[in-house]
Amino acid sequence: MRNWATSRPWFSFPRLALLAVLALCWLNYLLTSRWAGVAGALHGAKSVWFVAALAMTTGLAVVAPVGGAVRLGRSAMVAGFGGVAFLAFAFLAWFPPDTWNKIPFLDNWPARYQSTIDQIALFRRGAVVGWQWAFLGGYHLSSDLTVTHAALAWIPISLFGGELGFHVLHAALFAAIPLLVWLDLRTDANPELKWVAMGLAAVLAASYSYGLIGAGDTNSIAGVVTTFAALLAARLMRQSRWGGPLLVLALALVLYAHAGFLLFVGCYLAIQVLLERDWRHAVGIGIAFVAAMVVALPLTWESLAFGAYFTPNNAVLEQPPFQWREFTRGIYYNVELLALPGRWVNDYRGLANVLLPILVFAAVRARGRARFYACASLATIAITRLYVPQYLGWGMIRAAHMQPMFMAPVIAWFILTCCARRPLALALLFTIALYIQVSFASVPHVSTLRDFDAALIDRVASARGALVLVENSYHPEMDGDPSTLMERTPFGAHFEALLPPSSGRRFYAGVWDGWQWAPARRNLLANGALGGRRLDWIEDGELVDELRRWGVSDLFVWSRMAIQRLSGSDAFTEQWQHGRWRLFRVREPDFRSVVSASGAGDLRGLDPLSAEVHLTSVHAGDLVVVRTNFYPAWQIRYGGERVPIVDVHGQLGFHAPSNGDYVVKLVYPRRPWLLALALAVGAGASAYLWRRGRYLHGATRT
Repeated sequence: MRNWATSRPWFSFPRLALLAVLALCWLNYLLTSRWAGVAGALHGAKSVWFVAALAMTTGLAVVAPVGGAVRLGRSAMVAGFGGVAFLAFAFLAWFPPDTWNKIPFLDNWPARYQSTIDQIALFRRGAVVGWQWAFLGGYHLSSDLTVTHAALAWIPISLFGGELGFHVLHAALFAAIPLLVWLDLRTDANPELKWVAMGLAAVLAASYSYGLIGAGDTNSIAGVVTTFAALLAARLMRQSRWGGPLLVLALALVLYAHAGFLLFVGCYLAIQVLLERDWRHAVGIGIAFVAAMVVALPLTWESLAFGAYFTPNNAVLEQPPFQWREFTRGIYYNVELLALPGRWVNDYRGLANVLLPILVFAAVRARGRARFYACASLATIAITRLYVPQYLGWGMIRAAHMQPMFMAPVIAWFILTCCARRPLALALLFTIALYIQVSFASVPHVSTLRDFDAALIDRVASARGALVLVENSYHPEMDGDPSTLMERTPFGAHFEALLPPSSGRRFYAGVWDGWQWAPARRNLLANGALGGRRLDWIEDGELVDELRRWGVSDLFVWSRMAIQRLSGSDAFTEQWQHGRWRLFRVREPDFRSVVSASGAGDLRGLDPLSAEVHLTSVHAGDLVVVRTNFYPAWQIRYGGERVPIVDVHGQLGFHAPSNGDYVVKLVYPRRPWLLALALAVGAGASAYLWRRGRYLHGATRT
C-alpha cells in the first residue's frame, strides 16, 4: 500500500511510532474519566477541543505522508513565544503581582520560604551549616540537604528583600526552563528546532502547577534547572574553554540547590559521554564532578563525618531491613504502571508514558542533542521505576521532573523531521499542548502568620516551658500501624516554620512535612501520633516523662485523637479552646531548659552558631544536661578551654568545670578551612579546565 500523496511506502517506522503514541493517547483519554473534576483533566472543560485535535491528528497520521521533514516557517517562532507567553500567564495566575510582597501560604511553601531566609542569614555570617534550635528540640541544619533555596536566592533576596526576592527567584527559575532549552539547541542545523522545543518546554513546565507549585516542592525545580545547566555546560566544554568552569559552577549549584539531583546529573552525563565517545571530554567532566563535590563540602561534610546522625530516607520512620523480594516487587509494580493507561495522569509524567514509542524511535534514529534527550528521557523513566520509598525514600521519583526539558527537544525533532506535512505537524503540536494538565489556581499568601490565626500565635508566645508542643499538621501517615489511617490535616499550609519568628519560642514539633533527616525527627506530635506511635497507645507515665524530659508544659493540639486522649487523662488540664485548637497543660511540669545535679541553669542567647548556659550554685563535676539533642559537632568552652561533651540519653550534656556561678559557651564550628578548601579547589579546577579547554580547542582548530 502506498501513500496517496507520494510514492513513499505507507508503512514506516515513524508512522508506526506516531500511531502507537496516538493509540496510547486514546486509551489514556477513554480510561480516565473519573478525574473529570480535576482542573485541566482530559475529561474537563477542554475535552471537546482535545478530542477534536486528537481525532484530526489520528486521521492525518493515517492518510498523510509520514517520515519526511517539514518546515513550519514563522509558525515555529510563534509556537516558541506562544509557549513562553502561556507559561508566563500561568505563573502570574499562581503568583499575582500584588502577592509578591507576601509569604506563600500553601502546603510546604512557608517552610521553603523561612528556611531560605534563615540559611541566607547564616551565609552572611560566613557559615553554611549550624543549629536549628526552634524545632525537634534542636537539630543540625546540615541534615536539610535538599530543602532550601538559599544558594540561588541569595542575590535576589539581597536585592529585593525577603518576600519579593523569593518570588523573583521562582520567576527566574521558570524563565530559565525554556531559555536553557533554546540555548542548547541554538546551533542545531534546523533553525526551527530551538523555537518549537522552547515553546514545548514552557508548556510542559506549566504542568508543574500540581506536583510542585501546589505542594511548594520547588526545590525540585531548582534541581531541574541546575541539572540542565550542568548538561548544557558539559556540552559547551566541547565548543568553548569556558565550558569547564561553568560545569564546575553548575554542578556545585546542583549540590547546594538539591543534593539528591547529583545522582541524576551523574547518570545523564554518563549517557552524554557514551553517546559522544569522546574520552578527553569524559576526563574533563570527571574533573569538574570531583571539584564540585569538594566545593559542596561545607554543606555535606557533617553528613559524611557524622553519618550516624543523618537519615537519607525521610519516607519512613524506621528503615526496614533490605529485602530483595519486596524491592523487586515494588519495581515490578512501577513497571506494570507503564501498561495501564487508565492510571496515567495527563501531566508531563503521563505524557512521557504516552510518548514512549517516539522516545524509543528517537533514541535509535535521531542524531545530536535530540538523541541524547531521548536517551535521557528513557533513563528517567527507568530511574523512576526504582521508586520504592521504604528503601530509597522519595528521591527517585523526583527524576520525573526533568521530563519537560528532556521531552520538548525530542517532540520538536519528531515533528520537524518525521511529520512531512504542516497540517500533521501543527495538529500533533496542538494535541500535545492540549494534553497537558495545568491548574491556574493562585497560591494563597499571608503578610505574617498572624493572618492565619492571631489568637493562636498570641497564646503560643505566652506559653510556659522550655519547649512548646504544637501538634504538626502533616499529610503522610505519622503512626507505625499500616492498618489504620490517621486524621488528615484540616489546614492548607504547614505553618509551623513561621512560628519561631512570630512567637520567639522553641518547639517540640517538626518543620518539614513528614519525617525529617535527623534522628531527632521522633520529637513531634503529628496527626495524633507521638514519635510514630498513636497517642492512645502511650500510657500517661511514659507521655509525661517524655514531656518533662524536654521541659514541655503546654500542648497545643487539634486532632480528635489528641484531644480525646488528653481530655481523658488526669495528668493534663485543659486551659484554652479556639476553633480546632485546644491547649492542655501538664499538671506537674518541668520548665527547665538546663538540668543540673546541683544548683540551676538557664539556656540563653540562642543562635545557630552558639548559645550560653548560665549556671548558678553548681558543683564541679556535676552532670549538666542542656535540653537539646546531642550532636558531636558541638564544642563547649569555659575559660578558654574545651569541656568534653556527653551524650545523656540523646541530649547534650557536660560535667560542670568548676564550682559557683558562671557562664559556659556552646560553640558550633564554622570550619573556615572547609570554605577555603572549597574556594581553592573550585577556582583551581576551573582554571585548569579553562586552560585545558584552550589547549584542546586550539589543537582542534589547528
